Amino acid sequence: MIAAGQLRPGMSLRSRSGGSIEVVAGPDGKLALRPGPGGFSIGARPADAHLVQPDIGCSNGVVHKIDQVLVR
Repeated sequence: MIAAGQLRPGMSLRSRSGGSIEVVAGPDGKLALRPGPGGFSIGARPADAHLVQPDIGCSNGVVHKIDQVLVR
């Protein structure tokens, strides 16, 4: 489980499906998620996903709501 407060620019995360996700600082200074090598995209183009609502508790950890759909 990774809480939003633990995320730092430059971190590389692996999704449960095996995709690579890079943590970056967005233009507004807020954290964003970017598809890493062999990672996710939005349609045919990679795009940054911004955290909308972090740390939503669930039975097996936390979920971070983002503003994009990640497609692998």
